[in-house]
Amino acid sequence: MLKISLRFPEEVRLGRTSSGFLQLTDSQRQKIVGAATAELVSELRAIASGRYSESVLTPEWAGLRNSGWLQTVIEGGQGVLVRIRTFAPPAPNTADPTAPLALSRFCTIRRAAQHLVLESPATGATAVIESPDVLALLLLLATSRRPEDLKGVLPDDVLSELLNRFAAVGFLVNSPGAEELEVHSLQWGHHEMLFHARSRWGHRSMPEHVGPSDRLREWFPPLPSRHSFAGAEMVPLARPGSSDIDLRKPFEDVLGERRSIRVQNEENPIGVDELGKFLFRCAHVGSTFSYRGVEYSRRPYPNGGGGHEIELYISARNVAGLTPGFYHYNAHGHQLESLAYSLELVEKFSSAACRATTLDIPPQVVIVLAARFGRLLPGYSGMGYATILKNAGVLTQTMYLVAEAMGLAPCALGNGDTDAFAQATGVSPREESSVAEFALGSRPLTGTPDQAPAIAPAGAENSADGQ
Repeated sequence: MLKISLRFPEEVRLGRTSSGFLQLTDSQRQKIVGAATAELVSELRAIASGRYSESVLTPEWAGLRNSGWLQTVIEGGQGVLVRIRTFAPPAPNTADPTAPLALSRFCTIRRAAQHLVLESPATGATAVIESPDVLALLLLLATSRRPEDLKGVLPDDVLSELLNRFAAVGFLVNSPGAEELEVHSLQWGHHEMLFHARSRWGHRSMPEHVGPSDRLREWFPPLPSRHSFAGAEMVPLARPGSSDIDLRKPFEDVLGERRSIRVQNEENPIGVDELGKFLFRCAHVGSTFSYRGVEYSRRPYPNGGGGHEIELYISARNVAGLTPGFYHYNAHGHQLESLAYSLELVEKFSSAACRATTLDIPPQVVIVLAARFGRLLPGYSGMGYATILKNAGVLTQTMYLVAEAMGLAPCALGNGDTDAFAQATGVSPREESSVAEFALGSRPLTGTPDQAPAIAPAGAENSADGQ
């Protein structure tokens, strides 16, 4: 027998304010529901015990349901089938449940605690699946189906209710329909929309917390600020001096003339001293300090979270005065640590750089920006990786400006080889992995940056910066 009731989600708690009003709270929000009248207390008790039928829903309770304070529980003859929680009113363009339906391509099913959860970044809702019959229904909806073709999977009244509910919250879409035909949907990949929705505030990231968090600090001590490879051969680097004349260009000109330069001077490559001064100006540690028992550092570029989780690695193919190989830049000591004198490894980074942009000749240097995830992720919930990518972008712009001021040839790369990085460092990708790459070399003696190809031809894989 079909039964539909309103109940409190597990994480919602009922309490009183200091002034005596009844209040709902969850991990992120508070909501005053009113004075503790006998009628309100009776309704709250009915909801807590599963006795509040949705058929008698008032506008006030509907508002609480549509903002995630209440969940809709659908039961059949064998018990609870699904618990649906919505965080926004139904969209006006929901699917027609009488037309052919399919599961939205943005939907995912994942394990959360002891349950399976159906969710989609395209909608503000989650559904806890508690019946294998519901999973069987979703499996059938992996392809477009007419409602009448689904008869027999569940009792007719239960099937109709689930199709209507899942269509109303956006889990089901008409197929063919807008999701498969309109550009504003087609332009989004599933993982891109999921990443965007879950790392920003708004109803599509609920009920997950997005923001600073100490959720893992008590189990995992923070990584140290200093990152080095024991036993690696050290290569000292030059530092800028007061007599250097390579940074005399006015800052306004540096900003205005910054370009991606994809042609380098192979006959007169970048030298190890130039590379050292470049790295110092971009990323050296100026000083350190401690906060709450954690060491932090001050560097030339800003960093969200302040942990400076980004490390620089150098794949040197053609650097005057430096043996070809793969190096780690020790920003605290301003020196390179040799990890591998391997031309084969350098070739992997070089070929990935050529694939990611329009370079005909591999760059003299590929700078790999890698994130030590444990330096930042334990301190954030939901937005940690997004913060890492923003930090990588800030450092990339810093490198562009320094390269322009020094008269070098810079070019951000649109992608890179995480497997090659793992091979080069021997570090688990869950601990540290490459998140961005940057090509660097000497600038051609003739021509201007604007004469170099700025945009990849159709079908080619672009660099990260078109100019």
